[in-house]
Amino acid sequence: MPWIVYETTNKVNGKKYVGVHKQDGEEFDGYLGSGKYLSNAIKKHGEDAFERRTLFSYDDEDAAYIKESEIVTEEWCGRSDTYNIKVGGSGGFPHNDPEFKARHSERMRAMNADPEFKARHSERSRETMRAMNADPEFKARQAERSRERMRARNANPEFKKRSSEGMLARHADPEFKAKRLAGIQSYYQSRRREKANALLCFIDAPATEGPACQSNP
Repeated sequence: MPWIVYETTNKVNGKKYVGVHKQDGEEFDGYLGSGKYLSNAIKKHGEDAFERRTLFSYDDEDAAYIKESEIVTEEWCGRSDTYNIKVGGSGGFPHNDPEFKARHSERMRAMNADPEFKARHSERSRETMRAMNADPEFKARQAERSRERMRARNANPEFKKRSSEGMLARHADPEFKAKRLAGIQSYYQSRRREKANALLCFIDAPATEGPACQSNP
């Protein structure tokens, strides 16, 4: 079984990387992975700080990548304790390679047609997302990524132009203007009612007891 799905672990901090590798024989051949963040970590800590174990073995390359895609999901890549930066299942082929695109599409069709895979993938994604959302570090990192994307988008002249044109088009739409005006009027009418009710409660309350009811802030 030359195709393996492996897991490389940093023994210093516990961070992991999962990938697919073609290996001849059962003995460890020294390959730890080629991911960008993993490679940087190996340079920093040295190869002796890492260990690799085989999770699954296959005779078929596609089967190995399908299994990798079950593990290396978007949630997995977003975790603070992993080195993977792209979802599994694609291998090392460039996305503009026709051969890669055809094979990847076939893999995706096979996976999506498998009810058992879809059920496992959905449950694993839910469990991973729950764990990630409970991690303050992950939440902070996601918030910072969102801010960075927003800053980059707002600094893009093309985006600013499209946004401005879209806003002008919306404000020129009579239906949009009518809905916006109705919303504003409804808001201020509600606020006026709240203030009037609060005033009546205050007037009607006995002086020794104070207001009988409170308005919402």
